[in-house]
Amino acid sequence: MRRMRSTLVLLGVVVCACAKKEEAPAAETAAAAPAALTAAMSAGTWDGKTMTSPGDSVTNTWTSFIAADGSGRLVITGSTDTVSFTSTFDADSSMATSSAYNDPSLPAGSPQVMWTSVGRMAGEGKMAGTVTIHPAAKPDSIVSSLRWESTRRP
Repeated sequence: MRRMRSTLVLLGVVVCACAKKEEAPAAETAAAAPAALTAAMSAGTWDGKTMTSPGDSVTNTWTSFIAADGSGRLVITGSTDTVSFTSTFDADSSMATSSAYNDPSLPAGSPQVMWTSVGRMAGEGKMAGTVTIHPAAKPDSIVSSLRWESTRRP
């Protein structure tokens, strides 16, 4: 009996030693981070539209002119006013804040507003993001939260 037990233990050790070893799973390859967005990459003339969120109703269209230093101006279709803004860049995002302006999509006599926006490249020559409209006199309040898309002019 003892010999049989020894033989079984020895057989178990041999089987374990000869068994095909499982290979460790290949390390998961992390997706490459998107390239850092710079002011120079966003420079140019962009035609865009602002839409409700959720939904796709267009609230206004505009043209944005962005300089190589990230400063810019925006003209809302139907308005003769130019809205100045400044941009900062971090990783793959641009953050922009406007000066105070009269939004033609709001009822006549509405107080001036400002916007803050976050955007990212959304393909070759395209950017998209979100924008929050604030009363200029009360920047902690929110008039509306929208989304936007734009395409760089050739």
